[in-house]
Amino acid sequence: MATLADDIGHRPAFLICNTIYIISNVALATQNSYAALLVLRMLQSCGSSGTIALRNGIIAAIFTPAERGTYLGIIAGVTLCAPSFGPLIGGALTQTLGWRSIFWGLSIFTTAQTLIYALFVPETNRRVVGNGSIEPKQWFNKTVWQLMRGASAHKSSLPTRTTTKVKLRWPNPIKVLAMLKEPDIALLVVTGSFCNAATYDLWLVCHT
Repeated sequence: MATLADDIGHRPAFLICNTIYIISNVALATQNSYAALLVLRMLQSCGSSGTIALRNGIIAAIFTPAERGTYLGIIAGVTLCAPSFGPLIGGALTQTLGWRSIFWGLSIFTTAQTLIYALFVPETNRRVVGNGSIEPKQWFNKTVWQLMRGASAHKSSLPTRTTTKVKLRWPNPIKVLAMLKEPDIALLVVTGSFCNAATYDLWLVCHT
């Protein structure tokens, strides 16, 4: 998903992730088969997990290196609240409205968030819009508001500049492993992996 976002922009990649997530939640809410529930939960994870890479890319695009750590920490802290509050909210919904209400609730919430994003949040990929002064050519890099206005919301007094042609590549997750050749990155990834594994193991034990 990060490769796709680099190629075509953050907006379309984010909307693809949310669309996958919404469709899987609606399908989960209407299922009676355990096998289907298992497969759809995997699909649901594919939609939601991609947004983690995208959020980091968006932060890297709009904040300076000196500011990124602060905002990444804030967003990571909010994200880690989900395993704490999610079971409480899910339990309350299950007891009052049934387990299907969890997925209907996620569908409604994500749909509302996606509509707001589609309407108003501009493209942030610097390869597409530079520092915000470049008007993207592709319609999928523009907000609905920009399309309705017929012009970019980031129009400036600078001379008109064009974006580079979009070149799609088939995403290669294995290619990311090349970063582990860097000792500092490898240390951070391994340490973070153990911390995340411990966090989710503890969460699993506490809720079973």
